[in-house]
Amino acid sequence: MAKQMQPAFFAVDRIESGYAVLIGDDGRQFELPLASLPGGTTEGTILAVPVRTDPPAWSEAEIDAGERERRLEEAQARLKKLRQGDPGGDIIL
Repeated sequence: MAKQMQPAFFAVDRIESGYAVLIGDDGRQFELPLASLPGGTTEGTILAVPVRTDPPAWSEAEIDAGERERRLEEAQARLKKLRQGDPGGDIIL
C-alpha cells in the first residue's frame, strides 16, 4: 500500500480585486484568481493542497477548517503565555 503524502498548507492572507494572496508554510507566496479556489474561500482560510506538482495543484485544493481552528488555538495559547510574562505598566529605560 502506498504511503499517502501530507498536504501542503496555504493561508489566504488577503483578497484584492478578485485575487487571493496565499502564503505557504514554506514561505512561498502565490497570487491566484479567487474563482480558481474552492467556493467559500475568504481571508484567513487555510487550504490543503496535495503535494504532487510544483506549482501546487490549486484545482485540488480543499478548505481545511480543522487546521484553521488548530492554528487559531495555537496562536491564542502563545499570546496567553506572552501575556503571563508581561508585568504591564510603563517601560523604564
